[in-house]
Amino acid sequence: MGKLTRKNLVLDDVKVKELAKRLGTSESEPVREAVDRELAVAELGEALHQLQASSGIRDVFHEVPLERKRKWRREARSRIRRFSSP
Repeated sequence: MGKLTRKNLVLDDVKVKELAKRLGTSESEPVREAVDRELAVAELGEALHQLQASSGIRDVFHEVPLERKRKWRREARSRIRRFSSP
């Protein structure tokens, strides 16, 4: 953690107090956590963007056909039921 500095922020007091109460912390801690979370999300987004730009991520959902023909027959399904039941 870097050096803590006092900042004058305009925030919704009720929301900050509620979040601090839920977390069981001071009112400053939720603000610090929100800043840390947003920085982490931005860093992750940049890393994913770089990975995608380097062709490291493939969109497999667009490769799967939406309509698939079934490859089994009703007879096969009844055989499966027959062998799977005790």
